[in-house]
Amino acid sequence: MTQESIFTITKYAYDHVPFYKNLYNQYKININNDIQFNDLPIIKKEDIVKNTEYLISDEYDINYLLKSHTSGTTGLQLFSYNSKEEQFKRAMLMWKEREKNCSNIMRKRKAMFGDIRGLEDKSTQMINDMLYLSTTYLNSERLNEYYYILNDYQPKFIRCCPSVLYEFVRYMNCNSKKMKYKIDYIEMSNEYLSPGIYKELKAFFEETLLINVYGASEFYGIAHACIDNCLHETSESVFIEVVNNDDEGYGNLLITSLINKAMPFIRYDIGDFGRIRTDACSCGRLERILELRSGRSLDYYCDGNRKITADYFRKVLTEYFHITNDENNFLQFSIHQKRMDLLQYNLLVVNEIDIESITAFLKNQLNKYLINPVDVIVNTQLNMLDESKTTKFKMYNFIK
Repeated sequence: MTQESIFTITKYAYDHVPFYKNLYNQYKININNDIQFNDLPIIKKEDIVKNTEYLISDEYDINYLLKSHTSGTTGLQLFSYNSKEEQFKRAMLMWKEREKNCSNIMRKRKAMFGDIRGLEDKSTQMINDMLYLSTTYLNSERLNEYYYILNDYQPKFIRCCPSVLYEFVRYMNCNSKKMKYKIDYIEMSNEYLSPGIYKELKAFFEETLLINVYGASEFYGIAHACIDNCLHETSESVFIEVVNNDDEGYGNLLITSLINKAMPFIRYDIGDFGRIRTDACSCGRLERILELRSGRSLDYYCDGNRKITADYFRKVLTEYFHITNDENNFLQFSIHQKRMDLLQYNLLVVNEIDIESITAFLKNQLNKYLINPVDVIVNTQLNMLDESKTTKFKMYNFIK
């Protein structure tokens, strides 16, 4: 995306959105063609929540805009607005991304796993030629029901979050079941997709194109994976920046929407961690590659008066599997702070591991760094659905 597109939306926001006019005037920023985009102030979720009405363009009536909201899992529920025209453009961009990977896929039968409003206690429902499968209450009986429903309806396109799809696959493996038809395209979103989980899903759906999507209600699609599982920036819709980089290049992701004029988001700290790759992708696409890291900037552990980012606890865990040369055994994890001085690591692994060894390692490494010592429990019976309670898998659960 050109510098011109970034300047255009910034200039529009200054001219038509009270929040940005006040913000840029406060910082004495002159919006002109020579402006350095990275000199503009960063906005955070709390800024949006507190100033929603001042973020609406004076060219739009809020009463005629479409309203959406974030899940609120970070503690702040954010409402965003866009016009019908902008919503349609976003949807068409998603359509276009899917067609890049699999021609005519949107014209084939479709199914979606999700916590769908209106289903209530129903397990499935057809809405606008889409088969919806509820994830509100999932157990072996319902997964078995879905197995037969999908084989009967035979959708070629399935949309699902990784944790639900993995549990569905795990159910089929445990019961020696295979899909009785070929699924062309499975799109995964709403959660961090770990390399281990992707590998397991790919092994099961050998002939299916598995595509990961990184998005948010504020932007719709931010990055869309190619056939080689590299997330490519949706450059027609957003511009991604990385700030506060660590030694591996990972940092806070800032997202700027290039098409939403009704409620512009400019240099918005979405709360996720990632890095940008500029090398060529083997798929041939030219858009920049985004690599995500588990956890969000709002996931932190309180060590007395210190706040430690959740990613530190991931690094210690992955270090163990690296040292023991057992990285392929590690699929997924979550961390639950049971008490102020007790952390439970929940692991999803392929083969059994030495519980005493990993427990001692984690406890030793963590307490080298923490001011307040902790004890550690390691559980290898992770059930991702039980952990999430919703369709989103919550990786970190710290006491605030």
